[in-house]
Amino acid sequence: MKNIYILILFNILSPFSLIYAQIGVFTEIPKALFHIDGKGDNIITNDWLSAESGGHLKIALGTLPDTGTGAQLELGSTQSAFLPNRVALTSITDNVTVPSPVAGMIVYNTATTTGSNMVMPGLYLHDGVKWSFLYNSGFSNMFLTYRDLQASVTTITASAIEPEKTILMNFGGPIDIPETGGYNFSFRMYGRTSNTTNNVLVGIYYLWCMTYNSLTNVYTPKDVVELDLPVYSTGVPITATATLGANFIAGDKVVFKISHLPTGDEVNVRWTLQGNPGLNANKTSVIYWKNY
Repeated sequence: MKNIYILILFNILSPFSLIYAQIGVFTEIPKALFHIDGKGDNIITNDWLSAESGGHLKIALGTLPDTGTGAQLELGSTQSAFLPNRVALTSITDNVTVPSPVAGMIVYNTATTTGSNMVMPGLYLHDGVKWSFLYNSGFSNMFLTYRDLQASVTTITASAIEPEKTILMNFGGPIDIPETGGYNFSFRMYGRTSNTTNNVLVGIYYLWCMTYNSLTNVYTPKDVVELDLPVYSTGVPITATATLGANFIAGDKVVFKISHLPTGDEVNVRWTLQGNPGLNANKTSVIYWKNY
């Protein structure tokens, strides 16, 4: 504490002098502008230190502040971890649990909710509009967003060159593209067909990814996938997966539409995709992420 007393004394005697000194708490040999030795053992790994660099305050825990970098906070322990705030978000649009969130905030969400804006336990990053789930793929970081089909939809007749005749799938409104780049959309589709026969038929379905302009009411195709599926007798559901991808510009609004190919058995191959939001297996959903 000797250094503190000396600093106070000099400031009293010389109120108009600028004094540069190091302050040590539980240490007589401070290693930085302000140094707290938690155990009083002069071992840096237990200490809290701060320094000034380029007019900015730098704080280091368990290590000496590196004034050669732009880092404001440094964590030096090799046997500890950083623990973000643990909160229970109610949805990805929640702005109450963490009041007035801003872009760059990170939390660990502990709650599980349902619906098109559902959240699950894990790290979330706020992008200035909503909370995005932070997922580590093992080689790069991606933000995965999940949506359920909000209402069941039955396919209608349209060929692969008739996207304008397809039917819209309601995933809680268009997906707003936040950044220009390539995106993938992975679907898990579940539903029953209209097959009233005892025969196994073949249904050909087209799943479309489009952008939508609300001012002109124009849908622009971006990608399509053909699904050739066995159509079982009445009451037997079909489950299928598909992935679509395309490049988008920030501000694009993405929607999805579906149809089945006209056939002589058209009345028996209509596929009703089930909308059942929440933690259920019998539903249609989409997960999407930005690739680059």
